[in-house]
Amino acid sequence: MRRTFLRPLPPRPQNRKNLPGANDPGEKTVYTRGAIPPHQRLLMFCHIESTRHGTVDVVRILERRLVDGAPLDDLREEIGQVVGDHRGIHLLLDLGNVEFLASAMLDTLCQLYRRIHAAGGQLRLCGMRPSIAEVFRTTNLERLFPIHADVDEAMANF
Repeated sequence: MRRTFLRPLPPRPQNRKNLPGANDPGEKTVYTRGAIPPHQRLLMFCHIESTRHGTVDVVRILERRLVDGAPLDDLREEIGQVVGDHRGIHLLLDLGNVEFLASAMLDTLCQLYRRIHAAGGQLRLCGMRPSIAEVFRTTNLERLFPIHADVDEAMANF
C-alpha cells in the first residue's frame, strides 16, 4: 500500500488570508493534509513516519517485513533523508511494527549508527518485538545500540 507524501507547498498570496495563522509573519509553510503542526511533523514517507520531539527525531518504521530488495533500498533512502548532513542528530528508530528483519537491515542499521556516531549524534532503538530483540541479542548488537521498551523510555534517556 502506497502512502501519500506530506510535502510543504509554497503559500499563495491570494489564499494566504484565509489560512490559519495567516496574520503570523513568521509562518511561511502551508501544509496541505490535515492540521499537523509543522513543529511536530517533518515528513510522511512511504516506509517511515518521521516526527520531531524537541531535539529528537523519532522515525517509526511502517513496514512489517524488512527484507532485501526495493523496499529496503527505499527505506534506506528515506531514513537517509531524515538524517541528512546534520551534525549531532539524535535519532530514535521505533521498530514496533517490524515482525521480520533480514540481515541486510542489520547491516543498514550498523551503517546508520556509524554515520550518526561519526557526526557526533546518537541512535537509539525502541519498541522491538521479542523475536526482533532476540536477533539483536544473538548478534551482540544490543551492545552497540541502546534498546528501549517504548518511545517514552527512550526519550527520557536522550
